[in-house]
Amino acid sequence: MSYTYRPFYGSRSWGPTCSDPFDRQDALVYCATAFLSAVGQEDRAPLVLKGLGIGPKATFSYDELDVGNVFVESAHRYEVQLLNQGDIEFDFRLVHREGKFAPRFKFTPDHGTIAVGGQCEIVVDFKPKELGPFHEVFEWALQGSATAVTLAFRGTSVRPKFEFDVDKINFGTVSFGFLNSRMLTLTNTSEVPCYYTLTVKGDEAPPNNEFEIIPSRGTLLPNCAQRIQVPSGHRAGG
Repeated sequence: MSYTYRPFYGSRSWGPTCSDPFDRQDALVYCATAFLSAVGQEDRAPLVLKGLGIGPKATFSYDELDVGNVFVESAHRYEVQLLNQGDIEFDFRLVHREGKFAPRFKFTPDHGTIAVGGQCEIVVDFKPKELGPFHEVFEWALQGSATAVTLAFRGTSVRPKFEFDVDKINFGTVSFGFLNSRMLTLTNTSEVPCYYTLTVKGDEAPPNNEFEIIPSRGTLLPNCAQRIQVPSGHRAGG
C-alpha cells in the first residue's frame, strides 16, 4: 500500500478533513481509488488518489572525461564522485556494457549505497590494448529509479613513438673494402616500454647485406635512449 488514511473513521457535523500520507517506493505514477461509507447513505463516495513517486537523484562530478591521446598498453587512473542529490538513500550498480574498449575500464567500487547528502568516490583504471578512437558511455542503475546516470570517456589510443636524433645518415666517400660507421640515437618518447626492430629498406638479407645495424633490435623503457651503430660496407668487407 502506498497510501495511508487517518482517521479511518469518525463523526463530524461540518466539513470533515483527513490526512493521506503518500509513501513512495519507486519513481512511478501511483493511482488508487478509496471509498467513503457514510451512515444513512447506500452508495459509497469514491475518492481517486494520484501521486508521483520521486525516486533517487544522483549525478557524477563530471558526465564525460576527454582523456586525449593515450599510448596503447599504458596504465591510467582517474577519480570521479557519485553524489546523492535527492531526499532518499539509494543503492547503485554499474550496468555491464559491451564495447571495444569497455572491458579495459575497471571501476572500484562498481556498486554500493549512498546516504542522503553523501557521495562515493569511484576509482577508474584504464589500460587500452587496442588502437584507435573510443567513446565509451557507462550506465549506472539506481534502485528505485527508472533512469540511469551515465559516465562517459573519450579519447584515442595511439602507438608508441620513437625518435632518431638525425633525419639522415651521410657516410660520405667510402673506400671499397673498408667499413665506415656512423652513430645515431634512438629515443622512446612514449610512456610505455617498446620493442623495436631496425632494418634498412632495400638492403639484402644477411650475409649479403650492405648495412649492419648494431643493435638491430631491443627494448626501450619509457623516455630512454639507445645508441645505434650503423656500419656501411659490410658486404664488401667480407
